[in-house]
Amino acid sequence: MSKKNLYKTNRAFLPNPASALYQTDAEIISKAPEIQEIVQFAMDLQLENKKDSDSSDDFNLDYLIFEIKKNTLSYINNGLIGFKIKVNKLYEGKAINFKSFCQEFLHKTHWQINRTIRAAQAAIELIAHGAEIVPSCEAQVRELIRCASLTGLTIVEAWQYVVDAIEPHQITAIAIHKFFFPEQEKEEPTTYQIEVSAELYQAIRIAAKNAKMTVTELLEEKFEALISSANWHFKQINEKWEEEEEASQDYYQERLESG
Repeated sequence: MSKKNLYKTNRAFLPNPASALYQTDAEIISKAPEIQEIVQFAMDLQLENKKDSDSSDDFNLDYLIFEIKKNTLSYINNGLIGFKIKVNKLYEGKAINFKSFCQEFLHKTHWQINRTIRAAQAAIELIAHGAEIVPSCEAQVRELIRCASLTGLTIVEAWQYVVDAIEPHQITAIAIHKFFFPEQEKEEPTTYQIEVSAELYQAIRIAAKNAKMTVTELLEEKFEALISSANWHFKQINEKWEEEEEASQDYYQERLESG
């Protein structure tokens, strides 16, 4: 027997996303600052809604619109923060290296943070060229860069083509790909299955467990260099990300030391 989908919505029924908070013991909710901020925000909206059920004057709609747009672009801030932590080695004293720091404190793999840093770099380049509409997630940025590389365009040129042709609410990573390569009727599968021996799978699984990763995360980390060199392009293929990153770290460290 199929279970009822408690999160399905329709025109007749739209559940309050924060309803679980009003039915639970506040003591069991995590005291982590980021969780507490979400809880407080949900409570504030609920209280504001009760001020006058017949009026929406209590809400600052422009502020709420701003919040949604700002939060949609949070990957850019995360990338800038990740870069700052990595370049300035702010993780020292908390973790033995950046990789461990990402896993222990950000609950992300270091390649995920590196990918976010690169996405922020691309988004900032678009902003610096006057873009008013910016990719809403890292996946869109990654696909934009890949398509720009394959078509010989800069990401600024490629993005302008996208926003001129696609309505903002319809822009997705898949839509970007289909815009540049409409002839590819059959979509590329997003995942593949490969056959490996039981012994090899067990070895990979154990390695992933020891690294506190899933098998997929471990493989993505091991092949990150190849993935990056195939997808990360601006005006030329960046085949030596780590070398350039180290040079950048040295540069910023020198600036910090020189005051």
